[in-house]
Amino acid sequence: GRVLLRLKLDAPVRSVAFCPKGLIIASVSNDVLLFDESGREIRSLKGRNDWVRSLAFSPDGHILASGSIARTVRLLEVEYGREIRSLVGHHDRVWDVDFSRDGKILASASADKTVSLWQIHNGRKLRTLKGHQDRVWSVEFSPEGLILASGSDDRTVRLWEVEGGREIRVLRGHKDWVVGVTFSPDGRVLASCSKDKSVRLWQVDNG
Repeated sequence: GRVLLRLKLDAPVRSVAFCPKGLIIASVSNDVLLFDESGREIRSLKGRNDWVRSLAFSPDGHILASGSIARTVRLLEVEYGREIRSLVGHHDRVWDVDFSRDGKILASASADKTVSLWQIHNGRKLRTLKGHQDRVWSVEFSPEGLILASGSDDRTVRLWEVEGGREIRVLRGHKDWVVGVTFSPDGRVLASCSKDKSVRLWQVDNG
């Protein structure tokens, strides 16, 4: 397709995200930067960016979450760039973050082999999901918010019950690290991508 816009930054770009309310783009190089649809920088969220590896906007577009190699997740107010709070509890790098569709819960994937679920309104950890045997690279909530998927260096995809934290199913078949997971819009199919040079589609109700 035709290139609509090119943003040239001063350092390698490690993550990018669209705001769901209005065309605002967030990217991470040395700082977390916000751009409007014309490519004009509208805000620089400086400070403890600590090599941010992932970004996610809340569904209402008011909060930007970032996960970093400093083992923390930061919640940033998009309008003013103010840090709302820092979520501390992982013991190694945070590789991915994702909001639930209602915006009440944030999931974070870490190299400490766990996934954490956080309450947005107070920053408290709801629960830690344990089961992976190696780094967890990616997480995503299902569209209805009842299931969380995670992909790991242990070559598995795991499905978790959000409400109670129970591990529902382990999806095996990849021959190398699983670095990404995403649900179809209806939540019936999960796609996973791996360092084994493959993408797999899984039927969620039976794996």
